[in-house]
Amino acid sequence: MNLTSTLKSIFKKVKNKNYFFNSFVTIESNVPVYDNRSGKLVKVGLLEKGLTYYRISDYGNWHKVQFSNFHGFVKKEQTKMSFILKNKVNNVNVRVEEKYHFLTKKETNVYLDQHFYKVIGKILPNQKYNLLEINDNYCKIVFLNNIAYLGLTE
Repeated sequence: MNLTSTLKSIFKKVKNKNYFFNSFVTIESNVPVYDNRSGKLVKVGLLEKGLTYYRISDYGNWHKVQFSNFHGFVKKEQTKMSFILKNKVNNVNVRVEEKYHFLTKKETNVYLDQHFYKVIGKILPNQKYNLLEINDNYCKIVFLNNIAYLGLTE
């Protein structure tokens, strides 16, 4: 069996099992997320090693991701593709209207849940970021298509 037929076989099996394709795993620590709206790459966030993140699409040598209210970019060379069953994906933002925002004054940890046990990334200083909800202990945001949290006491 040649490489082409092997790949076709794998993708046929994957398609039949209803896998979630648009995800990747970081293979290094502090993988940057870049903003390219100005035409220059500006580092706006960092991703943790070994975690799965969701992307909008493939963009050549980059993953196109959702970062606040704009598209960010992550270098593919610092990641590997991830195949996840759709029915096993938790905490994914389908579509939430974002009405408010904040400005980070320092590097800010982003957490998987409101108990602040697992850091899933960082937002770098001086970033305007959309906010979903705020209460006494945390802010709720969307971080690379995941519902995520920021502690207000940090």
